[in-house]
Amino acid sequence: MRVRDALEDVVLYAALGTLALGVAVYFGARAIAEFVSSIFESEPIVPPSDGSPLKLALQCPVCRLDHVDAPSPEDGWTNPPHKIHLCAGCGHLWRPFPFPTEGIGYFNP
Repeated sequence: MRVRDALEDVVLYAALGTLALGVAVYFGARAIAEFVSSIFESEPIVPPSDGSPLKLALQCPVCRLDHVDAPSPEDGWTNPPHKIHLCAGCGHLWRPFPFPTEGIGYFNP
């Protein structure tokens, strides 16, 4: 695991912890226990078994622009399976999962 990936995980867990604390203060300890247990009891997201990228709706975590992967021949991009995504709006690079993903937009099946 690279240092950047580890830092992204720390930030994610810190954000979840802050959210959980806010819920606890507002709703009480019982609500926080239910909230945390619901996070950890959900089904894990796993990549397709055939090695193809997982298709899902992606948004830039910085500017919230929808991210849709598509070939761009004029830039030499053929849209191969990839883990890191580049936001067309703000230029932020991020990795949503540790396996290849493909942004398809919210209403694209």
